[in-house]
Amino acid sequence: MTAARKDLLLLVADDRSSQKTSASATLAWLAEEVGADFESYITVAPSYYRHASMSVNGSWHLQQFCFIANFYNVLYCAISDSKTLQFKREAAAFGRVLSIVSPDRIADFYLTVFGHYDRPLPEEAVVIPADQPPQSETGEKEGSLWIEPFCYPEIFHRKALGVSSATSVEQWEKLKAAGVKHVYTVYCPRTTVDQLKALGLSVEVVDEIDEGDTYGSLTKRIADRWIDETKMMAFGDQYVALRSLGFYLRHRALVFYEPVDWREFIKHISPYADKIGDRLVWGNQTVRPTTDDVITEFGKYDLSMSLGIATVGMTVRENIKLPPDWLNEAKAPWEEEYSDEFLEEQIERGGIPVCYLLYAADLGHLGVFARLFDLLSSDFSRCGIGFPSTWYDYQAEALEQIYIPHEQGGVFPRLEPLLSSTGLGVGTEALGYMSRETLLSQLRQAIASLKEHLGPKLLPLGYYPWQDACPYYQHQTAEPQWDVPRELGFDYCVTYKNEGELPQIVHEDGDFIAINQQNVHWWGDGPVLQTQKWEKRLIEENKRGWIMIGLDAPFWCQPPHYYDPDYPTFCEEETSVVELAAAMRYASAGGESGKLFLAKPHEVVRFARMLRERGLL
Repeated sequence: MTAARKDLLLLVADDRSSQKTSASATLAWLAEEVGADFESYITVAPSYYRHASMSVNGSWHLQQFCFIANFYNVLYCAISDSKTLQFKREAAAFGRVLSIVSPDRIADFYLTVFGHYDRPLPEEAVVIPADQPPQSETGEKEGSLWIEPFCYPEIFHRKALGVSSATSVEQWEKLKAAGVKHVYTVYCPRTTVDQLKALGLSVEVVDEIDEGDTYGSLTKRIADRWIDETKMMAFGDQYVALRSLGFYLRHRALVFYEPVDWREFIKHISPYADKIGDRLVWGNQTVRPTTDDVITEFGKYDLSMSLGIATVGMTVRENIKLPPDWLNEAKAPWEEEYSDEFLEEQIERGGIPVCYLLYAADLGHLGVFARLFDLLSSDFSRCGIGFPSTWYDYQAEALEQIYIPHEQGGVFPRLEPLLSSTGLGVGTEALGYMSRETLLSQLRQAIASLKEHLGPKLLPLGYYPWQDACPYYQHQTAEPQWDVPRELGFDYCVTYKNEGELPQIVHEDGDFIAINQQNVHWWGDGPVLQTQKWEKRLIEENKRGWIMIGLDAPFWCQPPHYYDPDYPTFCEEETSVVELAAAMRYASAGGESGKLFLAKPHEVVRFARMLRERGLL
């Protein structure tokens, strides 16, 4: 007999709804009180860094909803002026539509939802600003601060009724009649305070925006009030906070944000990590202008980042753990590789293995697998990809295709997975940035998670860092911490040390080996031209070795990068999955020289060892 399914309170809204944050925080604590789970799905207007992967299209959010609907009794709620709502038809089929209202009917919404659980409305309410997202790309309206998306802890931790300052007198009268007596205001205008007092409510001003306040000062004050209730830290702009809201609420996260003076601000975040005992910061590097230097700066204070939770969609998927089942018996990609005899034949004839290794250490890169797996259905395909263990928390059923033979519709054995960067996210692994202890700890947590999802047999052999030798992308400016992946049992590492140079074994310690890459950290020519350049050089200089091309995965397989020629890219050519396919086809056909052959990362490492044993490197 199947056990009764748990309720999932699902709130759908858009970034124009004045009650999106306040209602999310309220439903999150209510769900905990009644033994349910909570998820919010807040759509945001698109831009260059809030692109298609933020919504249903491109990142399989509808498939995620249909998946979780098999495990939950979905109670669908929406606060929106729109009649076209994501997941509504599916929710009506899989669960129940509980309440759909416009933002100006928040009292009616709460009376319905609380009434469903036969719960009275709380006596306390928290009012937060009714800010609307700006039209500009800067993330704020002229002369004002859009602080509303960061205010959810004020509601959630008080277990109060959350409402926005746009709530009408008529709705307040309903709330008051239902039992609301005391109101806290946070960053609201004085007119809101006066209106509430005129209604006969007891009002307490928690905090106000002062002249000279910044996002940094305001989010830090929120953190100071609630640090003792916090279990997770995040950093990112308002859109990231909104899209991640369900996840942040379930994990009791605090969001810090400072888009301008962010270098100075980051140094003040580390003490909060000390207090909560977690050195992983969730969110995104959405400063102005957006730069990966944010991650490196965090690394200076022994912190790493898990980027892109905002793009995942149904983050409550992490609560659904399927057993490894047949994965315990599945072959690993390195169990079906080129034989030693084949590699020896290639050495004899002067063969050159070519490997395209995709870097995808962000959760935000999760959307690449759909296009990449399509490419790997082709007979000429073969590659590697480094990604974090957290991918399995949100798309385990999709990633199973790595271990299902291509004859059965999967991609085995054509794709070899590696564990990337800190295992749980992205950090500057170089000596002098993330400490050895923190890097070891996060990688150990990632390995433990992989064992839970896959079983011990399928743990990756390879490790793929992000900035092990090049903090701030300044090449050859630091030394890798080789002893970390070696201690954890990795067979090999593909390093950025000596990148852009002739093929070489950069480091070796016992059974552990590190080899370099032939391109320089994703930049420059595309994979076809890079391959042809190194093919020509190795042959003209009569050098033995390999061609390892590292590619930043979203620029080749994730929307809109892979189809939009005007989208920003690291590459001098247009990026597309078609270009990546052309490179694989070129290498698998032997290239211009006829000496190339396509290989997976571990096959290249085996080839490198053979060359070294023969004194050919």
